[in-house]
Amino acid sequence: MATIVNVTATIENLNMKGTIDGTSTTFSSATSGAIPYDNIGLYQLINQMITDLSSIKATIKINERNLIKDLALEPDDDSSVTLTNSIGPATHESSISTHKSRNRLVDGTLKPAIFENSSSFRYSEDGLFTLMAGLSYEIMKLKNNHNGANNGASAGRPGLVAIPISTATV
Repeated sequence: MATIVNVTATIENLNMKGTIDGTSTTFSSATSGAIPYDNIGLYQLINQMITDLSSIKATIKINERNLIKDLALEPDDDSSVTLTNSIGPATHESSISTHKSRNRLVDGTLKPAIFENSSSFRYSEDGLFTLMAGLSYEIMKLKNNHNGANNGASAGRPGLVAIPISTATV
């Protein structure tokens, strides 16, 4: 049983249409945060997440094409690639050692960046993989009623334990 007020408020909350400030540096402890709790609907929030992920993916695809161009300019016997078309070397990588050497990545050497939000924050593929894996795992826990540990953190239901730090400065 639920009160009529809570049922109607839930329906209203799902469908609110406020303004999400994608450039804000504050979270919603008050209505001035990036995601104001008093006028943003859950559907709107999910749609914004989908839009943001699609934008990140599109940027990564462009950077992949530029890495392919850089690779094509190098002679076959060269052990390094000059990153002239791409955004340059990564400044941040995974904080998880097994992710740092995924597939054939060599930990401890410079990796190319695949996403940049400023020249000080250029993320390697393994860094973004670890970040996205942690966020995705929380969603999996929510969907599957699971209380696993995310990247070695304490086990707990989704949203009840902190997601561990996933990237580190190179």
